[in-house]
Amino acid sequence: MKTLTSIIIDNERHAISDLEDSLAEIPMIIVLATFDNVREALNYLQTEGKVDIIFSDIHMPMLNGIDAGKFYKLYSTYLIYVTAYRDFAVDAIKLDADGYLMKPLSYIDVLEQVNKIMEKDAQKESTMNEHDFLVFKGGQKNSFFKVMTREIYFIEGLANYVKIHTTKGVYVTQQLMKEMESKLKEKKVFIRIAKSTIISLLFMEKIDGNVVYMHNKETFSVGIPYQKDFYKLIRARFGETCQ
Repeated sequence: MKTLTSIIIDNERHAISDLEDSLAEIPMIIVLATFDNVREALNYLQTEGKVDIIFSDIHMPMLNGIDAGKFYKLYSTYLIYVTAYRDFAVDAIKLDADGYLMKPLSYIDVLEQVNKIMEKDAQKESTMNEHDFLVFKGGQKNSFFKVMTREIYFIEGLANYVKIHTTKGVYVTQQLMKEMESKLKEKKVFIRIAKSTIISLLFMEKIDGNVVYMHNKETFSVGIPYQKDFYKLIRARFGETCQ
């Protein structure tokens, strides 16, 4: 089961601490940041990108959690409201929130809610993996080939075409690396680490400094322009211990 990233938004410091303490006991959840107002949280998300879960209080000054809900959904896969007011439950349901926790929080309630999210995420990922494939143009007119996402080791850029290295062999398609990177962006297991290299984290064995070792014995250096995004993704997926 993968690690899920999260942020917490609550204008009460003790409420943030209570939730952080509960989440710290759940190994597959990482809290990337906490905020005491919605605007700072949204600024963070616009800069740093999407997270898996947003935990948000509802009753806050300036901009409350319900009004911010439509923006939360743009920057998170799951939204869990945390509040002392039961009256907001209907509004949360209308926003298609994925959970609703009542204050004062108990560890058991938080654990149950997070487990539901993790089960949902695992089912979603399992379904996606079973049917997840990409179609590329072949070398001849009106020719195409299909590659299962889970079979791709890495992608190598060469001038105006790319080589797709897979568990079943090497395929070639006429496409720029920039176009390939854009095509793979929604696939969370791929990341570009050099001007001519995109790797799959599914086949990454270890990282030593700026060198990535793959299961198929290939090794790659992470280019300087790509290091920040690479290590940010590694920490988000595998934990803050990946420094």
